[in-house]
Amino acid sequence: MSTAGAAIGGYLGAPRSPFDTARIPQWRAAALALAALAIGTLPFLRPAGPGNTSPTDVAMVATIAATAVLVYVSRERLRAPFAISSALMVIAGCVSGVVGPALRQALVSVGYPQDSLIAVIQDLYLLFWCLTLVNLVRSASDLRVVLTAWIYGAAFWAALLVTGAVLGIRALSGIEVGNGGRAEGTFGDPNMAANFFALSIFVVWASASPGNRWLRAAIVVLLLSAMVMTGSNGAFLNLGIGVAFVILATIRKRLGGIALVIALCFGLMTAVAVVSYVDFGAIQEAARTSGQPILRDWIGRSDSSAYQRIVILQEAGEILQKAGPLGTGPNATKPLLTDTLAPYAHQAHDDYVALVVERGVLGGVALFVLICAIWFRSSQALGGRMRDAFQRVVPRREPLIGALLGLAAAASYYEVIHFRHVWTLLAVLAILQIRGRERVAA
Repeated sequence: MSTAGAAIGGYLGAPRSPFDTARIPQWRAAALALAALAIGTLPFLRPAGPGNTSPTDVAMVATIAATAVLVYVSRERLRAPFAISSALMVIAGCVSGVVGPALRQALVSVGYPQDSLIAVIQDLYLLFWCLTLVNLVRSASDLRVVLTAWIYGAAFWAALLVTGAVLGIRALSGIEVGNGGRAEGTFGDPNMAANFFALSIFVVWASASPGNRWLRAAIVVLLLSAMVMTGSNGAFLNLGIGVAFVILATIRKRLGGIALVIALCFGLMTAVAVVSYVDFGAIQEAARTSGQPILRDWIGRSDSSAYQRIVILQEAGEILQKAGPLGTGPNATKPLLTDTLAPYAHQAHDDYVALVVERGVLGGVALFVLICAIWFRSSQALGGRMRDAFQRVVPRREPLIGALLGLAAAASYYEVIHFRHVWTLLAVLAILQIRGRERVAA
């Protein structure tokens, strides 16, 4: 065969890929821009579509698709943190959603089995979103883009919420008739909004962006103001837990273990003194009778909020006794509580109880595996030396761990495992653990 014939034969025998590998940097830049758009619009959850879809999902799905193409063309190594625990949750959801009610000879009267299927799809979707960010963000500059989008996006949506609450524009504040004066913005839920803003404060604290201290302080004040407008007591508790951890971790890092013990003792004595001498009941009563909607629906309802959580746990415990080892099925708790005329059937339950009640023993195992995975990657990300480029982007890692501790507390009285911003934070943590740490030479 002639040289020309061989060349033609080789050309015909090996069809060209529709994606030019020389354009991989452009593909990566486009995917990163989509990721920044998705993260910047994480609070854009209303108007909601079927299956709890939202406007931000358009950018998220586009980012997932673009990154999938990028990974396929570039043949880069695929990372899959939290995949095992998510797979266990999906399996537990499928088994409990289909087999569990049948074995109990009682189908859920509302939403069976489509609600269980929606929950399983949400599990997979959030895992894919997390894996997308982990496999897309491969450098410190990529991480800077992601964190900057989160910070300025959070500030923008917080500004809209605060402006709407102050000026009485319900389209911006999200204040609904019958929900007091609690603002929810475009989240559709005031507790979810407050949780996002609290996490965003930790992201600002950990990140080097923005570089101007006054701008950083202004963003934090704006985020705190938005949290106040939501009237969420739990979010401030989560924030306090995370801040306390960061302070203690900083003391240990700079002053040593003895100083840490002294600080712990001082903190405990201060807490005991406050509880002993401060009349919280009088403060709550003053807030309730102040005539200010923000104080009334925030501080003034703190005791009733705690009582509601106790009743919700009791209701979930009764269902747990009847559910059996396979669980009731994902998203089945609220319909079951509605059928039994429970007083707080409309209220969300916490993640720890929900996974066991709805997904059975395997759901509890999946939760344990997820907690272990988060603990492992957190300890890896917090310990050891960071690469210089990543250290300049995230000069303080402790606030990210503080955010996780706040989430762990929130999960004990609220359901956060399907929040998009939670899995975005887990992705950032995995990126630091996988890409940011210095490798010790063998």
